[in-house]
Amino acid sequence: MNIKGKNENVIYSHRNISDLCKDPFSASGAFLVPFVGRIPEGYYVFDGVRYEFEEKNVKHGLLYDRKWTIKSVDEKFGRVIFSYRIKEDEFESYPFDLSIDVEFSLSTKGLKVVTFFKNTGSKSLPLSFGWHPYFRLFDEDIDKYVLKIPAEKIIVLDYVRKIPTGVEERVRGSCYDFSYGKKIKEIVMDTVFSGIVFEGDKAFTYLTCCGSGVKIWQTYPYKYIVVYTPAHRKSIAIEPWSSAPNSYNMHRLGLIRLAPNQTITASFGVQKYSSLR
Repeated sequence: MNIKGKNENVIYSHRNISDLCKDPFSASGAFLVPFVGRIPEGYYVFDGVRYEFEEKNVKHGLLYDRKWTIKSVDEKFGRVIFSYRIKEDEFESYPFDLSIDVEFSLSTKGLKVVTFFKNTGSKSLPLSFGWHPYFRLFDEDIDKYVLKIPAEKIIVLDYVRKIPTGVEERVRGSCYDFSYGKKIKEIVMDTVFSGIVFEGDKAFTYLTCCGSGVKIWQTYPYKYIVVYTPAHRKSIAIEPWSSAPNSYNMHRLGLIRLAPNQTITASFGVQKYSSLR
């Protein structure tokens, strides 16, 4: 992305394909579906039926290490569409039919990602989804970054299991109050922000350093923002999610119930920004 007249890679990425294959979550870029965050004890209940995963602390969906299909490529407009279809017999823990298209568009305005979902089966299914990017600016430590988040609340987590306790707290006056934009400094976060304030049909998160940086935007139903500060402090995860973690067992925290033949579309993106100081 061109910032201050210089091309900057604002995504903290893997060094090469080999590193990506060895550790998909050491850095950035995974799309999380059909659930986000952790599902403790490896089970959930939907429509009165209990479903179990092989792992007891499953996290970040089922497709981050799967091979997606390239559906179309438009080099002229910098657009590519990836698709995946979960079939009812693919996962014992998720016996539903779900069609997913993810369209990436890259232009001088930035990155735009549109996500499309369709229930292609004969029964309703549970769904949540999100993006897992890490951002970096000018090789500076994130302590120097200025962050502005359009959120009024945080969801209190059990920090051992990383799942919601059922309590929400207002951010005003707390260390997590980034509503007005402030330096991150030494603050450590693995935090789920809720009560997101939308401007029209979008919510904007701003991340800058020395007056320049990016704004990350999201549309409904991306109505949560997860922020994570890794120990190396060289990047920061700012993640638009449609639900909080463990929404499969706490439905009020954003779980989407998708009926047969029902579709849903949502978008997020990244643009350069150079005003917040």
